Amino acid sequence: MERIDGLLPPDARPLGYFVNCTHPNFLLSHYRLGALGRLIGIQANGSSRDVTSLDGSAATIADPLDAWAASMLELHHKQEVSILGGCCGTTQEHLEALAHAAEQ
Repeated sequence: MERIDGLLPPDARPLGYFVNCTHPNFLLSHYRLGALGRLIGIQANGSSRDVTSLDGSAATIADPLDAWAASMLELHHKQEVSILGGCCGTTQEHLEALAHAAEQ
């Protein structure tokens, strides 16, 4: 995000950024607090495994629902990511678990 923003004049920069098919734990472990201020959303992978181990997998692999939802909420609270959704390995149950966890 910093690199793209740095290449463009302020009036030509994206309004924000969105990541796809990445587990929230990757973002939580690789970016310091506040470093993702321009990240507005994530469509998260359901598995925290390295994506290279998932590529070509014969079956969908996903973390337990409560662990995935907790990671999503942690990303929301710590990095203020506003739009939370699912991608590979997630189902309606993941989104329901996220909604339920957010109500707690």
